Amino acid sequence: MPDLIQQLERLRQLLEGAVQQQERGKASRDAEFVVWHDRLLSTLTSLFGKDSRQTKRIADLTFTYRRKIRIAGVDYSDVDREVRQTRFKRDLTITIGLLTNYMDELRLEHQQVHTMPAGSTATHPLAQLHPIVQRVATKLFQDGHYREAILNTYIALDNAVRDKAQLPPTAHGTKLMEQAFAPANPILRITTSADEQQGFMTLFRGAMLAIRNPKAHSLGGTADPQRALEWLSFASVLLRNLDEAEVVQTQANMP
Repeated sequence: MPDLIQQLERLRQLLEGAVQQQERGKASRDAEFVVWHDRLLSTLTSLFGKDSRQTKRIADLTFTYRRKIRIAGVDYSDVDREVRQTRFKRDLTITIGLLTNYMDELRLEHQQVHTMPAGSTATHPLAQLHPIVQRVATKLFQDGHYREAILNTYIALDNAVRDKAQLPPTAHGTKLMEQAFAPANPILRITTSADEQQGFMTLFRGAMLAIRNPKAHSLGGTADPQRALEWLSFASVLLRNLDEAEVVQTQANMP
């Protein structure tokens, strides 16, 4: 596997290409996009592996606006074309976000490798968690401030959902999660199954009600680093799912 510096550089080039595609405003039928998209998937495969989370998440994006298709001599309408183009732009936006997240993960890994004491093979307990968890909680966790590490992490989760859903600062907590992940009319779609979407909304909502709430007195195990790590791991799982959630609509085009 290439070293971390090489990985970061190759991802930076892919990210730069994605931003250029977005700025050009062209569709995926464009030859430049096809070349870039093939390079995107082959690079992710070589860096992380064909069956890795990183490769599969982007490979699953359809980029549906590929070319004008005729069925039985009937061309798609302009409305259909606009829908496909909107989906194409959406997938580019998701790709940019995922590539940025992959680079953040690698930078954290690179930082941990170079700050580890010589001859040490141990890794920090938070090393494999989501970058937001590491950024918010590492120092507090190391200093033994476990409750603060947990609460600050779930506040950061609240903020991350609001930012991705593009909702105003007044939106937070359980109401935010209900609005963002509503099964019938989601802003952020984690799954196409209404029942599973309901389940994820319940998980995010419960995290706000039971953990993010600064008055949550029943938050057990905050004097125990292992229990604290488990609370942080749950936040990491939610953040990973948030990263992969599809932005279905924004506040500007909500009915």
